[in-house]
Amino acid sequence: MSATTKPPTPARPNRTEISAFAHALSHDLRVPLSNILSAADFVAETVPAGSPVAADLALIKRNAARAIERMRRLVEYADASNPLPPAEALEIEDVVDDALAELEPLTRERGAIVRVRRPLPQCRAPRRAITVIIRAILENAILYHDAGVLPDVEVGALGAPACGVFVRDHGVGIPEDERERVFEPFVRLQRVAGVEGAGVGLATARRLARAIGSALRFAGREPAGVRIELTLPEA
Repeated sequence: MSATTKPPTPARPNRTEISAFAHALSHDLRVPLSNILSAADFVAETVPAGSPVAADLALIKRNAARAIERMRRLVEYADASNPLPPAEALEIEDVVDDALAELEPLTRERGAIVRVRRPLPQCRAPRRAITVIIRAILENAILYHDAGVLPDVEVGALGAPACGVFVRDHGVGIPEDERERVFEPFVRLQRVAGVEGAGVGLATARRLARAIGSALRFAGREPAGVRIELTLPEA
């Protein structure tokens, strides 16, 4: 090779390849983690409740379940760059109910109050994409609260002429000059006790929102917490 010859630039993997890799990795890791969960459940039936071994098994189960959930979220983030299924007419009330059903264990654990001001608008978009977006917004609203404070979350329709929904919480809040950073992948601005994750929830939501022609942004200046608005393609 001559002194002036440059080595070839390595080909960058395309989005489909990244998504396929994420799925394969998730599958390869989920199987042994699921086996660990099953084994821990089996052993837990043989030890006295409240014993140190039972506590250790519970910790193993929590950590394995968290790892599985993190992988699922990373796959969602990778998939958000792929072509979406066809849009369909949606009742956003139904989508919010679906998202809240997925979050029911978290809502129960945190003692969260989620008030949905009905009616909510209709839109036309891929159902799963809208569900993932709204679930990510609601999850953050439930999680980011000071210790000892029960989450209080409100969901409602944007005022005319806008078509969309808002989610308002009364949590720890985000400084205005740092709000856009929340939509970047793997960014977590605040450390709140008991909150763990990959830092891709709102990044996935923003990516999906743009893919369906919607907008996701923080709005206004709340005295406590934040308000996120999602504008939607009209039905």
